[in-house]
Amino acid sequence: DRYRLLVTLPRDLAPGEYTVWAHNGYGGPVGWGGGVKLRVERGTAWPDRVVNVRTLGARGDDVTDDSDAFRRALETAERQGGGVVMVPAGTYRLAGPVRVPKRVVIRGEGKDLTWLKWPLVAPRAPSDFIPAALTVGGEVGIERLSIMVRNAQNVIRTAGKERARDVFLRELRVHYLPWAGRPGNDPEKDPQWAFSKWGIINGTEKDVAVLVRGID
Repeated sequence: DRYRLLVTLPRDLAPGEYTVWAHNGYGGPVGWGGGVKLRVERGTAWPDRVVNVRTLGARGDDVTDDSDAFRRALETAERQGGGVVMVPAGTYRLAGPVRVPKRVVIRGEGKDLTWLKWPLVAPRAPSDFIPAALTVGGEVGIERLSIMVRNAQNVIRTAGKERARDVFLRELRVHYLPWAGRPGNDPEKDPQWAFSKWGIINGTEKDVAVLVRGID
């Protein structure tokens, strides 16, 4: 399109370094641009073994706290070197920060069917805010689900400041609701009014739904 060129590389393309040129369709010889170096490397397949959160005790009924079962599923996938943590249709209530291990894909059944919901309890103090709902390093995927969070500084963020690679967010809906709620009769006494004092806003890394940095 006007700002990018999308190319599918042939599967039999030999690994190596290539020089890529593109023509914009106008201007004859002067329409060429590029000379960009492109290194093609053979990809490493991620494990595809499936761990279902329901088999480890998750209910997905929007009532039960599914935090332990959800973490057990992630830990099981991590022990086997990666895989798919399958989250069937339902609403899963979670609490506290959750770390997504490398080469693990959290996969739902669709944005309208699978929900991860951090308890929608109105935050009343700084201690009510966790740093992030989901923390990712490199080589992770989150796809085909919706996330609703009220009590975190970030919904999804990369861990630390080291560079990471291969973070895939596909078919993902994020509802980030730290300020949700009806104002009181004296709004200046509402907790939301004081969020800036807590550092929830007016920062470069807080009150951001998805904080993915240092990604290759």
